[in-house]
Amino acid sequence: MGAKYAWLTAKHGCGFLLWPTNTTLPDGSPYGYDVSAPDCPTHVDIVKVWMDELRSRGIGPGLYYSLKVHMQALQLSLLDYRLCGGVHHLQRRSL
Repeated sequence: MGAKYAWLTAKHGCGFLLWPTNTTLPDGSPYGYDVSAPDCPTHVDIVKVWMDELRSRGIGPGLYYSLKVHMQALQLSLLDYRLCGGVHHLQRRSL
């Protein structure tokens, strides 16, 4: 029988994107929290690779895109991320 569909969380609630983007923050600075970020250990479009592989096997891809991201919290997380040299574990701050 096997799987007919598979889902991937393409944008996490923390705001991290599994595809490269040229999106900017409201102040015009680069979004920088995606697979194309300079500090990201991989610069691969994970969504594209994943979807291509599923389609080649006859499995229907689905994507989950979390809409809930608080921009202030995201900006603090990005600041923590950049200050920590791109460490994957982001420290949460109370707002």
